[in-house]
Amino acid sequence: MRRHIALAIHSDPKIARNLKDAFASLDHEYVWVRSQQAARALLAENDYCCIFIDLEIPARSRGGIPSIDNGLNLLEQIRAIERLRNVPIVATVRLCEAKPRLVARAMRYGATDFIEKPFAITGDTLCRVLKKALDQAHALWRQTPAVNPTPSPEPVPFKGGEMLFYPSRVELCGVKIVGDTGAGYSRMILDLLKHTRNDDRCAHISGEAMAARIGADGGVGTVTGCVRTLRQNITARLREHLNVICGRDDVIANDGLHGYRLREWIIVLDATDDFTGSTSGAGPAARRDAREPVSGPVGARVTDPVGERVSGPVSEPVTERQRQVLDVLASGDGLRVPAIAAKMKAAPGTVKRELTHLKGRGLVAFEGPPRSGRYRLTGAKQR
Repeated sequence: MRRHIALAIHSDPKIARNLKDAFASLDHEYVWVRSQQAARALLAENDYCCIFIDLEIPARSRGGIPSIDNGLNLLEQIRAIERLRNVPIVATVRLCEAKPRLVARAMRYGATDFIEKPFAITGDTLCRVLKKALDQAHALWRQTPAVNPTPSPEPVPFKGGEMLFYPSRVELCGVKIVGDTGAGYSRMILDLLKHTRNDDRCAHISGEAMAARIGADGGVGTVTGCVRTLRQNITARLREHLNVICGRDDVIANDGLHGYRLREWIIVLDATDDFTGSTSGAGPAARRDAREPVSGPVGARVTDPVGERVSGPVSEPVTERQRQVLDVLASGDGLRVPAIAAKMKAAPGTVKRELTHLKGRGLVAFEGPPRSGRYRLTGAKQR
C-alpha cells in the first residue's frame, strides 16, 4: 500500500502526545502545525492523505487565541481547494452540552468524522478513528485515475537541470514544483537551499537552523515533513510531465551530519515573471529571455549564525517588495518581522522570504538572539 503524509492541526500539548503515539502505532507519517495560518501555508502547496484538526486553534502562529471559529473557517477553506475536496477530515470537539450542534456545523463545513476530547480509552479511540480515516484515504487513492497517461513507455533517469526561482513559483526542468507567493514553507526552504558557498556549490543547512529561519511551528518535525512532501511532489511532477524518474535524494540531499542541500547537478537561476501561471508546458527557448543568472555566490553560508554578516551583495536590482522592506527598515532603529509586516500590510511569511533574499545579498542583517533580535540595514549600496 502506498504511504502518504497526514496533516495534524492543533495547539494542545496533550493532543500532541496522543497523536504522536497513535501515528507511531499505525506506522504512518504526519506533519504537525499549531495554527490556522500555518495550516493554510502548507495546504496551499501540498497534498495530504487525511487531515486531523482540533477545532479550537489560534488564527495566527504566534500570540493567537484558540477559537472554534478559526477551526470552522479552516474547514471551509480546505474544502474550497479543488484537490482536497474528498480528503477525509477528522475534527476534534470538546465534550460539552453544545456538542451535537457543533458536530453538525463541523460536518456542514466539511468534516467527515469527529472525536471527542479528552480521548476515550475504549470504543472510538484516537487510534481507531485515525485508522478509519487513513483507510478511507487509501481507498480514495486507489480509485482515482491518473490525470495523464505516461507519455513514454520507457522513462528516463533524472540527470539534473535548471531550477528557476520566479517571484511567483519555482520550476525544475521547466516543471513547476512550488507555486507560492505567500508564507509557504516549501518556497522558504528552497530559498534557503539555493544559497551557495565560495565554490559555487549549494551550502548545507541543518533542520534546526532551517526551522529557526522559516519560523516553523513544529520545529524540526515540520521541516522534515515539508522536505519529504517537497521531494514527493518533485518526483511525481517530473514523472507526470517529463516521464523522468527522480530518486528521493536526486534534488534535495541530507548526509545526516551537515544537513540539507541541493545536489551539485542542480543549476540555480533567478528569473522574472514574463507571464502568469506555470510554464510546465513551455520549452527552454520560451523561457530563455526571462532568466537572469546570478552573477556570483548569493551570500554567506546558510549554516552561519543568524546574526552574522553576509559576505557581500549580489549585483542585481531589488524587487519592489524588497524595496518596501528596505524603506521600512530605513525608518526605524531595528525591527522584527511582525512590525515590518504591519507597516507593509503584508503577510509575515512574505516578509521573511524577502528578508532572506536581502540578507543573502548583504543589504540587511539580523542582530541579537532569535527571539529578541532585530533586523537592520547593513549600509551596503542598494540598487
